[in-house]
Parts: sequence; C-alpha cells; structure tokens
Amino acid sequence: MPDVGRYGFVEMDYYKPPHGLEEDATFTDSKELFNALWQEWFHTTLYLDAKEMQLDDIFYKEIFNRLS
Repeated sequence: MPDVGRYGFVEMDYYKPPHGLEEDATFTDSKELFNALWQEWFHTTLYLDAKEMQLDDIFYKEIFNRLS
C-alpha cells in the first residue's frame, strides 16, 4: 500500500462523555493504519463474541479458543 503522504489519518478511540477521547493515534503510512484498525476490529470482535456467549469471567485465550 502506498504512503498517505503529508495528510495522514488520525484514529480516535473510546469516546467517553464529558471528557472526550481516551486514546488517539496519528498515521501517515496506510499499512500502519490498516494494521491498527485490523487489530481494533479483531479485539472488538472477540469481546463482543464473549459477551454474547456470556463468557465475561474467562480468560482472553479461552475466548479465542472458543471461536469457530
């Protein structure tokens, strides 16, 4: 993927009113941005699957192993 040049992108995570954003990251390389968004999607998917299966009290590795 090509470099996004001088414009870049900002990933803003975890908005909590009234304080605002908990985290942000600036990217000028599209590969780094893609990898960061992929990791965020992956962790969010694991969390939501565990929540749906009511697995709130087990470890991350166990949740991962239960995925299809």
